[in-house]
Amino acid sequence: MGFFKRLFQKPAAVAVPEPVPAPLTREGIVLLFDAPPDLMRGMLQLRHLLPGLNVELDRVDGTELGTYRFGPHQIRAFGIPAPLPRDFQQRTIHFSHWPQSVKDGLYHHRAHLVCTYEGNREDAREQLLALYQLAAAFSNLGLLAVADETAFNVTPVNVLQEVFSTLKVQDLQEDFPVMLWTNLLKFHKPDGSIWYASRGFERFGSPNFALLGQPGEGQQAFDVLGALLKYVVYYGAQLEAGHTAQLGSLQLRFAEPYEYAEHLTGKGKLLVVEILPEQ
Repeated sequence: MGFFKRLFQKPAAVAVPEPVPAPLTREGIVLLFDAPPDLMRGMLQLRHLLPGLNVELDRVDGTELGTYRFGPHQIRAFGIPAPLPRDFQQRTIHFSHWPQSVKDGLYHHRAHLVCTYEGNREDAREQLLALYQLAAAFSNLGLLAVADETAFNVTPVNVLQEVFSTLKVQDLQEDFPVMLWTNLLKFHKPDGSIWYASRGFERFGSPNFALLGQPGEGQQAFDVLGALLKYVVYYGAQLEAGHTAQLGSLQLRFAEPYEYAEHLTGKGKLLVVEILPEQ
């Protein structure tokens, strides 16, 4: 009986570990300057532009550090009295679509301020809006542009000022500025056609997309892919290869990348968008 008793004995309770929550993704941007900004002198202006702003400044090994708190947000910034590394410039300034004269001016920056979101907001849109609000507050402190490596993009200060002077924060919360927080890269094929591939969509929980088109169709491609991004963000759409979608008068089909996958694919999943002929 001892054997059978042991055989059918209720096993001892086993401790099941609690699931480990996924780490909070921290968005970040880099502010470009002609010279290192004086964070102490800039505090008054920043507080005027961001009501309720609380600032803590420190200096470690000759580097200025700042912690900026406003509303539910906290942003950590540290200044570096040197240009961005060349590979970072390649992934931001080079791939942006501004005129070459604008890019040349940005290549000559001499200092940068690395800003990282450290608040408790999980939504990338809220994090980015807070980061770009802080960047806009630096506009009159010698800011040249905002470099966003995730988006493969850079935003000159005059564009940043225009966005935040013509649109309220509530507007930007309701209809987030895709043109600032993402980008569209071009990959030219030998036959003259162009692959247009998005960057930065993954930060919003969306696949990146690629669309094959012709020269001069970049704006149309950006409009289509940007609309798909908002479709995913606002409606929680789950798009996969083989799915179809109706976008205005366009009938779309999604597929796996079948060529140049190593070039078209950024971070996360990539779907090729095919525009089907009208019936």
